[in-house]
Amino acid sequence: MKRIITKLGLLVLSLISTTLFAQSVLTVSSDADSGVGSLRQIILDSESGDSIVIPSGYTILLNSEIAFDKSLKINGQGSTVQVSSPGVSTYRVFTIGTSTSTSNSVGLYNLSLLGGNVSSNTGTVNQQGGTMYVYANYAITMKNC
Repeated sequence: MKRIITKLGLLVLSLISTTLFAQSVLTVSSDADSGVGSLRQIILDSESGDSIVIPSGYTILLNSEIAFDKSLKINGQGSTVQVSSPGVSTYRVFTIGTSTSTSNSVGLYNLSLLGGNVSSNTGTVNQQGGTMYVYANYAITMKNC
């Protein structure tokens, strides 16, 4: 009897820990720049280690860059994320990490990133660049991008 209770207790603890520490798969439900279901809001609401899926065929036009400092996987399924005025904007699509970030990783898959034309100097960090700026303490994987 004691053995059955112990096994049952271990099963309950296993289910609780799996539920509490499970990574989520979050799906973008709006191609708007911001608001409920948008990529920007999903990234804000996500936890480090989550995966984000953008439905196939979406084109998301950004009015400002999306900056984040957490490990994420983003699967665009062939969708496009771009600045609203490619080639003339003063921002990029993504800024990933910060100068004080701990080591993290980001994966971008099956996603087109378009536009961005940043040209500014902020302090000691030269923030010139195009579509994406990734701080040195981040590992980034890109496939089919």
